Amino acid sequence: MNELICTICFSCKPRFLRQCRCLYCEPCRSRSQEVCACGGTGGWLDLSHECPDEIKMIGMDQTDMLKRTMESVVSKFISTMQTTFGSLHNALELKAHHQKQLQKFIMTKMQILKQQNDELRSQLMQRKETVQPQPSPYDRRILDSTPRNFCQQPEEAKYSTPRGMRPVIPLQKNHKKPFEHEGFSNFFKYT
Repeated sequence: MNELICTICFSCKPRFLRQCRCLYCEPCRSRSQEVCACGGTGGWLDLSHECPDEIKMIGMDQTDMLKRTMESVVSKFISTMQTTFGSLHNALELKAHHQKQLQKFIMTKMQILKQQNDELRSQLMQRKETVQPQPSPYDRRILDSTPRNFCQQPEEAKYSTPRGMRPVIPLQKNHKKPFEHEGFSNFFKYT
């Protein structure tokens, strides 16, 4: 009896045997109707009472029980697979519909942007036609043939200092060289 299970819920230990040879646990028997799940009818045999083993074995044909168990397991498996594949099919249909809507939105957006781009391009072409091109600073310098010699104009040349811009003073012959300067020699005198 320990290896037998209820042929309705497949989880509990059976307590009743029906005339159609289906095993029932107590909760399944309380929910059962006149007709069994297998389609048979008939009376009940309580297996918890002391029954001769022959009566118990009459109702427990192992091949019939295995066949019914296999049929019910297969039917539950098929129904589970159908619901799973149905939900997957619905999800794929929703995704395909969403993809179509998204593609339609992107295409309309691309068309709008293309129209705006064409309008801006035409406006730019109109502006180019009305505005005369000006030469770049490099082209202006090439066209200008005046020599650029900053050494000839020392009063204009300046360099940057912390106190501001200072003019460049050209070297004269009476200027002292840096290492002959008295500040330089005084600095190294005390070291």
